[in-house]
Amino acid sequence: MESRDKPPINLKEQYGSEYETSLDCACEAYPELSDDPWYFQIPCKYGHIYPHSSDKMGYYCEGGKIRAKLKKEHPELDIAQWAEDVEAVFLFTPDQFEIIALFAQPLKKRRSLVKSELVSNVKITPNALIGAQ
Repeated sequence: MESRDKPPINLKEQYGSEYETSLDCACEAYPELSDDPWYFQIPCKYGHIYPHSSDKMGYYCEGGKIRAKLKKEHPELDIAQWAEDVEAVFLFTPDQFEIIALFAQPLKKRRSLVKSELVSNVKITPNALIGAQ
């Protein structure tokens, strides 16, 4: 088992600008853990990605076809757990993140429009003002 002496890969810092991040459900009972990078996750369509150590992440896969295809096409990935049903856990390095992302389909962060972008996209013509009265 990996040591918790070194801080883990911080998913929020490293991937939070592009992907949604969430907290492990343990943080509901222990709110003081909400800033601890050990509890950050990236939710995915087929499971979630979580920190495993200072140099590896884990992908908890929920999908029989996805896990079988991932195992077949990428034998270089470490398999930490292979359940009889549809679950599996793969361990991977940051260099392998894009491989996992293709299969896991992490949820992308929604882009919010800045107020200035909204204003610049609105075109007001004299006829529009007349019709508004």
